[in-house]
Amino acid sequence: MLEVLSVTKTYRQRGRTITALDDVSLTIPDGALYGIAGRSGAGKSTLFRILTALQRPDSGKVVIDGDDLFSLSRRALRERRRKIGIVFQQFNLLHGRTAAQNIEFPLELAGVPAEQRRQRVGDLLDLVGLADRADNYPSQLSGGQKQRVGIARALASEPSVLLSDEATSALDGETTKQILDLLSQVNRELGVSVVIITHELDILRRHASHVAAFDGGRLVEDGPVLSLITDPASRIGHDLLPRFTSAPSHGIRRALVTLRGEEHAAGFLADYGKDADYRVLSGAVYDVVGEHLARYELDLPDEAAVAALDSRSSDAITVEYA
Repeated sequence: MLEVLSVTKTYRQRGRTITALDDVSLTIPDGALYGIAGRSGAGKSTLFRILTALQRPDSGKVVIDGDDLFSLSRRALRERRRKIGIVFQQFNLLHGRTAAQNIEFPLELAGVPAEQRRQRVGDLLDLVGLADRADNYPSQLSGGQKQRVGIARALASEPSVLLSDEATSALDGETTKQILDLLSQVNRELGVSVVIITHELDILRRHASHVAAFDGGRLVEDGPVLSLITDPASRIGHDLLPRFTSAPSHGIRRALVTLRGEEHAAGFLADYGKDADYRVLSGAVYDVVGEHLARYELDLPDEAAVAALDSRSSDAITVEYA
C-alpha cells in the first residue's frame, strides 16, 4: 500500500512562496491502477517527485509497504527506491546500450548474478512484446518500442508500485492505447500497483480503477472511477463522462440514465419504450475500466414516463433529473 499523509511542499520564487502541494493525503490500495489528474500547475509533477523520493516534502509522510521513505537512512532509502518502478515521459534510455542491456542495467547496479539477470531480461522482453528487439539500440526503435523498454526496465527490480509520469504524452493515439493496455496488463497479471499521472481524462476513464483530482496543489476529490462517474455530486465524475447537454427539451423532465454492464444496457431503451414515451437527446456506450457503461439523456413528456423510469432504478441503473 502507498500512503501520502498530510504532505505539504512549497517553493520560493521571486520573493514569493508558491504552495505546490497543500496538506495532501491519499491512499493507493495494493493492486490498484490509480490515476492522478489535474491541469498544468495542479501539483502532479511535485507529487511524482515526492513519491519517488527525488524530493523531500516540507512536512508529511510517504509510506510504502509500511516504510516511511523520509525517515529511512540514505542507504535504506536507496534500497527501498529499487522497489519503486518509474516510467518516464522521455524514455530516458541509455543510447549506447541495447534494449536488453537497458533493461538489465538496474539489475547490474543491484548486484544480481549474470544468469539471473539474463533470465529476468528475457522474461521482461517477452512481457512487453520485444523479444525480437533485444539487440536493437534505442535509435533503432520507435517511440512506442522505447517506452516498452522503459516499462520493462522499471519492472526489472520487481517493484511493488510502478509510477508513470505522462508516459504517453509524446506518443500517437494508437501507440498510446497499446502502452496503456500494457500497463493494465502489468497491473492485472503481476499485481503491481500502477500510478498514472496525466492530464488526459479519457485515459483514466478507460484504464484507471481509482482517480484523484488535483487543483492548485490541493486534492479536491478521489475515489473509484465507477463510483465517481455515477455520483451526481462528483466534479471529476462530470469531467470523466458527458452529462446533460444543451439540446432543446419539450417534455416535463430531462433525465440522465446510466447503465452499468452490457446486460443492463442492451435493450434498455426498447424495453422502457413498452411502458412510456420518451425522446433521446443524447447517448453513447463507453468503455469504463473494462466495463460497458451506457449513458442516455432522455426527454420525458409526462409523469407516467417519470414513474416508469423510476421503477427501473437499481444499483446498476441510476437515474438523475435536471
